[in-house]
Amino acid sequence: MKNNNNILKKQKINILREELNNSILEDKDYSIIYDLSVKLDELIADYYRNADSIEDVKFG
Repeated sequence: MKNNNNILKKQKINILREELNNSILEDKDYSIIYDLSVKLDELIADYYRNADSIEDVKFG
């Protein structure tokens, strides 16, 4: 079950990262970019906190 959660977290991280990148490229308001960045940081921290091993944290 933990592996499924990690897969879902990876997907959420990738989606949010893409949204953040697009917001930067589209020169959106700083508050939007900041909010997305904070959310992404929290997701990544949670992902690493709950990883069982270094193999769990590989993306790609």
